Amino acid sequence: MRRLLKWIGLIVAGLVGLVVVAVGAVYLIVGLELSESHAVAGTDIAVPDAAADIAEGERRAQILGCNGGCHGKPGSHGALFFETPDGSRLVAPDLHRLAVEYSVADLERVIRHGVKPDGTTVLAAMPSPMFYHLDDRH
Repeated sequence: MRRLLKWIGLIVAGLVGLVVVAVGAVYLIVGLELSESHAVAGTDIAVPDAAADIAEGERRAQILGCNGGCHGKPGSHGALFFETPDGSRLVAPDLHRLAVEYSVADLERVIRHGVKPDGTTVLAAMPSPMFYHLDDRH
């Protein structure tokens, strides 16, 4: 019986060790990706300013889950996307605030390529591949 408990203890310790190594590897990989700088040029696309075009843009943003979804409601300072037990928070910023702060090319780069104006990557929660193939009018 004592020998069986020893083996069970060794197996549990091995599994705990594997989990610790896996968590450490994920932490390292994510940290490296977030600190890496990408040289992606944004495209300065024409932004329509007609009321009908703006309404259509807002409608599409709601359908895709951007406006009122992942990024929260306008003026909400964004939406809490994820919170860890240690208090770290991942907040998707308010799109209306970013539209004022970022240039059109900066917004295009973040949306289509997942790269912020400073060249760093947005977190994996930003589904840039979903928006990459949208044409400039949509």
